[in-house]
Amino acid sequence: MVMQEDGSLRISSRLSTWELGEMFGRQLDDEDVDTVGGLMAKHLGRVPTLGSQVVIEGLQIRAIGSRGRRNKVATLEVRALPELTDPSHEASSAPSDL
Repeated sequence: MVMQEDGSLRISSRLSTWELGEMFGRQLDDEDVDTVGGLMAKHLGRVPTLGSQVVIEGLQIRAIGSRGRRNKVATLEVRALPELTDPSHEASSAPSDL
């Protein structure tokens, strides 16, 4: 694992979903897969290729490195996305001028 200057994390696709979830305080457990690469493949519905990306539990996961003759994805970049604010909640909490 390598923390990048931009706050993203570079990880192996073989890192466990549990370990990544612990790092970001997210629930990533899935009974069908054990690794982040497997989780990515499940969400894509296919084997990831370089440049593939998914968003799972507020984490953007992107395939950035490969290895071997078959170019199997080996390195992923993970970043936590900023939480979106619900505009309807802001409007309802504003004081009324009525």
